[in-house]
Amino acid sequence: MPEKSTVVVTVKPSADSAGEAVIADWEEMFRTTQSYEYVKANGRPDDKTWWVEQAKRFYIGRARVNYVEQINMMFRPDVPSAPGFLGNARYKAAVQSCSSVTECMVQVNLESGTYWAYDIRQKVWQEANPAQPITWTIAMQYSPDSKHWMVK
Repeated sequence: MPEKSTVVVTVKPSADSAGEAVIADWEEMFRTTQSYEYVKANGRPDDKTWWVEQAKRFYIGRARVNYVEQINMMFRPDVPSAPGFLGNARYKAAVQSCSSVTECMVQVNLESGTYWAYDIRQKVWQEANPAQPITWTIAMQYSPDSKHWMVK
């Protein structure tokens, strides 16, 4: 059964609340843009406008610029594109460190899952391959405008 979206209320960061809020906001980004189950049920992976909205919602600074460049590449007519998503993703996310109450590093240990590709032109899902364990380190920054943590 597809997981349901959860609205995450984030408070102004403090030493006590930052870690919990950072993880919650990272998980919301992951669920919305990278979870096969969520995107298949609720996303619009063949809609460039939807992708750009997600870039504005979850990314800030250079990370947003890079993400929008990737989106533009995905939708070039001369480039076959199939963005990847993780199904049944099993991971552990934890705050690795915070250099301030507005900047933190998150470490995500992906344990397992299955990659799925979505063919934008054909509008079909294709199971790809099992995910191998990997560790990601993600820089996060608190945005006072959105009152959420965003990928930096």
